[in-house]
Amino acid sequence: MKKIAIHKYGLSVLAIFIFTWLLPGIVSPVFGEGEILPSFGNGAIKVVLYTDYFCPPCRGIEPQVEPLISDLMKTGKINLIFVDTPTSPHTHLYVQYFIYSLNAKNNFENALQVRTVLFEAAEKRILEKAKLEEFLRLKGIEL
Repeated sequence: MKKIAIHKYGLSVLAIFIFTWLLPGIVSPVFGEGEILPSFGNGAIKVVLYTDYFCPPCRGIEPQVEPLISDLMKTGKINLIFVDTPTSPHTHLYVQYFIYSLNAKNNFENALQVRTVLFEAAEKRILEKAKLEEFLRLKGIEL
């Protein structure tokens, strides 16, 4: 039994590696050139932040890296791309509202604020569209 569990874990790590490191350089969108993910800054170093609002480790790490990312953005060293990785069946709803908020106000500070509020909503297990909209409205998020 242990060999099978280790083997499955190893395959998961390999799949994540391929998805995050190899495919983005090989695969391009069929609908045209350009970025399709929220991207901020013009720095020479491209930083891709993969998270999910319903992932407890993601919820814990993003607030810790936020000050570092903010400093790097202010000095113009990085180009930051947010990738919402769906590890939960509810992630798609949250991604929609992240994009809606960026359509209303597309800047780095707003993106950070919205992500913080969405992580909070996920922790509270707000899973219905109307309740999520109300929560975002109460937190001052424009859609």
